[in-house]
Amino acid sequence: MGIVQTNEQKIDQYFLDILREVEEENENERYTAVDYHALRHTFMELLRKAYGLERTSEFFRQAGYLAGAEHAKYKLDLDVDFNTFIANLRETLDRLKIGDLRMEAYDPNTGSFEMIVRHEHGDGGMSSKYDKLNAYDEGLLCGIFDVYSGKKYDVKEVDCWTNENAMCRFVGTVIE
Repeated sequence: MGIVQTNEQKIDQYFLDILREVEEENENERYTAVDYHALRHTFMELLRKAYGLERTSEFFRQAGYLAGAEHAKYKLDLDVDFNTFIANLRETLDRLKIGDLRMEAYDPNTGSFEMIVRHEHGDGGMSSKYDKLNAYDEGLLCGIFDVYSGKKYDVKEVDCWTNENAMCRFVGTVIE
């Protein structure tokens, strides 16, 4: 007797297949950082007009979380020490042209961390207009660290500055 999938399971599998396909295409340099920023900004604007900035930020945070969790489960080695995990994550983010990650601080006793992610193409000057634009990145990092650690994280962007490149500082803490 075969296993019957519910519609929700079929949708989940379809979504995972799409994530994997986009990631593979990105590895082949089909999409650029400019494409990513343009897509992100246009979706942010449309959703902001329909739902307001707070609700839109939550949508982006949840989408980032889902992408980060699935990426961690299927693309990262979760059975390595923290330093190796961060090195692998850094290499993956760079290869996918998401950004350059630099770990600034990590407390192994609490799980808290501080990192900087540098985006090569800046953010198009949008940070001043949308102070919650990095909600997707916050969710992405939450998903990755939740899956790796088995603990629930809260990740917040605490600082972001732009010159030629956007550099954003994120702080992550374990939620008890």
